[in-house]
Amino acid sequence: MKKSLYFNKFGITAILFFILSVNLTLAQSTSSFRGMDLLNDSTAWISGSKGTVVYSVDYGNHLTVRSPKGFEKKDFRDISALNDSTIVVMSAGDSAVILKTSNKGKTWQTVYSDFRKGIFLDVLKFNKTNGIGIALGD
Repeated sequence: MKKSLYFNKFGITAILFFILSVNLTLAQSTSSFRGMDLLNDSTAWISGSKGTVVYSVDYGNHLTVRSPKGFEKKDFRDISALNDSTIVVMSAGDSAVILKTSNKGKTWQTVYSDFRKGIFLDVLKFNKTNGIGIALGD
């Protein structure tokens, strides 16, 4: 049986620590959170409703908000940190939008959008070695 990349690379302890500390920190927020990607053993990027994007470099103890301006009504269902500064986030519902930043979320650019009725993206995955990604939806 093949083990998960996160379990091999960072260990279950790091994942559980992130989940617990980030959940405690975010519990005071009015947003719900669905996407999370661990960049390394202490850094995570998290996405959610109301256009929320945050990251932490200290196991979730402190969060830095990097929400893209103009996308406050989006539900960011998934997020992928390709490296320390390049992050891709994907919205679900009412329209499909994929945004990318190359400066740790200071500015964002739209790399994909689809406004067809009924479009709904579910998951975003990247091969971090070559940067090739895929978005799946229904």
